[in-house]
Amino acid sequence: MRNCVLQIFSSPLSVPQKRDLVLKQELFSGLAFETDVINIAYKEAEAMLDLTQSAGYKRLFSKAEKKGSVISLQRALMDVLCKFPDRLDPKIMLEIAQIYDPELLHQLLLAASTDKTEFYRILESN
Repeated sequence: MRNCVLQIFSSPLSVPQKRDLVLKQELFSGLAFETDVINIAYKEAEAMLDLTQSAGYKRLFSKAEKKGSVISLQRALMDVLCKFPDRLDPKIMLEIAQIYDPELLHQLLLAASTDKTEFYRILESN
């Protein structure tokens, strides 16, 4: 792995191309190597190329950030729904777990915390 990184460094590619290539190589190396080995091999590359500036890194980070916000909204919505005085249909919890639109989850959360009827209306319309 380290030799591959060194070859990328010495290649005539532009810095952005090198960043993307090293990032892709690091991702695929995770299929064959343990985390400790990968950390050792790519520590120098990260420092030299600042992989956080890679378009691929930014894309992956954005996806992870969005997924994290969706999971947080789903959990918050389920917490609010558990406070409903009447027993909630378990199918609704499953339905919420399958919603990945942060805006819809936010609308549902606001409705669930203020107006149960509005919550069901929004849920049924989507």
